[in-house]
Parts: sequence; structure tokens; C-alpha cells
Amino acid sequence: IRLDTNTLRPEQIRNVQCDRKHIFLTNAGRLYHFMTSGRCVGEIGGGGQSLEVVDYAVDPTHQQLIVLGRDGVIHYYTYDGVCTGKSRLPHEENWLAVGDIAYYDGGLWLTVDRTGSKNLSGGTPVEQWLYRLDRECQITERRQLHAADTGRVAVDYLPRPQIGIAHGRVYTYVPGTPSNYILETTLYLLQNQLAGNAIDATTILPLQVGPRFLFTTTPYAQTAEEGYIFCFDGWKKRAILAQGGLDDDFYGTGKVTNLQPADLHNRVYCYVKQQTGPHNTFPQSETDGNPVLYFVTMKA
Repeated sequence: IRLDTNTLRPEQIRNVQCDRKHIFLTNAGRLYHFMTSGRCVGEIGGGGQSLEVVDYAVDPTHQQLIVLGRDGVIHYYTYDGVCTGKSRLPHEENWLAVGDIAYYDGGLWLTVDRTGSKNLSGGTPVEQWLYRLDRECQITERRQLHAADTGRVAVDYLPRPQIGIAHGRVYTYVPGTPSNYILETTLYLLQNQLAGNAIDATTILPLQVGPRFLFTTTPYAQTAEEGYIFCFDGWKKRAILAQGGLDDDFYGTGKVTNLQPADLHNRVYCYVKQQTGPHNTFPQSETDGNPVLYFVTMKA
């Protein structure tokens, strides 16, 4: 999908999410709405002083966007960009930062860094928690998160866990395991914590869990050499590791070093390239510099 704009920088496009013909994405802290035709509907919260977005979630049931602003306020918008309400996050003195947010099963889920109790050495550790809020932003559920047991040395802190849905349960994950450990880690998890499709909702996994595939990639690698894409087929028991990314031999766009999940269930992924000249995919295009979104659907 060629976006009808050349003002957005492809390398800064994040968090692409879709609902039917609607596409939403963030770019440099701003939230934008596009149609699948590529037409730009506009910036969400862009009237007057632009809303600086920390993260957002799509509520397809009510066709609304739930946007967390830098001011710590949850803003509710229609898909047309009309603000329908605001709610302040719960006042918890030990909250340090909110990371990822997602809407699922009638609730707003968010990951939070918060201060823990002082340890024996007198230090104050940072704890990671997953919260569920209702429409009024009242806490209805909370659980402390810990790094999954991967058979190697435990990590005390994992930056910004992402929220996913697998087998009807909410879980969290952080990509970035070194490529020389990723297969060993995956097999260990399958034998232990992921045996029988069991999801422990209190552990932070190093992989995204889909209906068939376990998947991970180096988040936002700066160069092709830094990145990798790893996929484990749970049906065929086969693993693929593409060090340096995948070669796009279909559209001919070069190396693909990062695939972003475009839905919470990790069934559809997206990567972004910049149009740099006439392309047989868009023969009527006369301009360069437009971001192009490529969507990849994982096999069922």
C-alpha cells in the first residue's frame, strides 16, 4: 500500500495497526489514519496543538482509538479523529513509566515499570507489571511480570514488554535474543514453558506466539548486518533464521530486516520501504519518497 504522503519518514513509522479498510500508524510521536487505498485521512489529535503519542490501541468493536498521550492522559477518538472523552491513568505513586497498551476482551491492557521494595543491599529495584483497566481507567486486574526461564542466566529487567494474544490469553514479549541463542532458546521454551500451547501470563517471552509460528526479529535494526528474522513452524517443526534479514525477491525492495506485527494475534506482519523511483507495483506513480507498507500474512 503506497501511502499518499511523502512527509513521513519510513524508518520512523511504528505500530502499524489495521481494522478493515482503516490503517493507523505512528511517526515521530504522531498518530495518523490512512485508508487501504493509501489516502491520508489525517492526523489523530492534530487539531491545534498536536497530541504527542506514547502508544495507542484500536478498539474495533466500538471503532475507536485509545491513545495514551505524553501527558499521562488516555484520549478516546473516533476513527474520524473526533475526541469523545479523556481519562487520567490511575494514580499509583510507584509507577515510573507506561510502556505498551492494547485493547482486548473489553479491557485496556498496559505494561508498567514501577518501583519495588528495597532489597537487602538498600537498592530499589524496578518491577514490571501488566494491568487491565476498565472504561473509567480503574484497575480491574494486575500481575507482576518476570523474564521467562530460557535455560540461560536470568535477566532482571527487559525493556518495554509488548502485549500479544495467544490461545485466548494475554501475554508479553520482548524481542532481541542474540541470534546464536535463539534456536536453543525456542526449543527450551517449547519443552518447558510453551509445552502443550500453555501460556504463562506472568512471564515475558522472547518470542511472539502465533497460531502456528513462533516469531522474532531484531527490533529496528539500523543496518542489515545487525538484524535477523527467526521463525519456527510449530506444525512442521522447522526453524528458519535469516541473518541480516530476508531478501525481498517478490517486489525487489531489497533486504527486510524488521517485520512488525500488525495485529495482537501475530498473524499479519508489516514492513515499510521508501519508494525511490518508478516501480512496477505502482505504474501510475509520478513521485518519489512515499512510504510503502507491505503486509505479510502468516500461513494458517
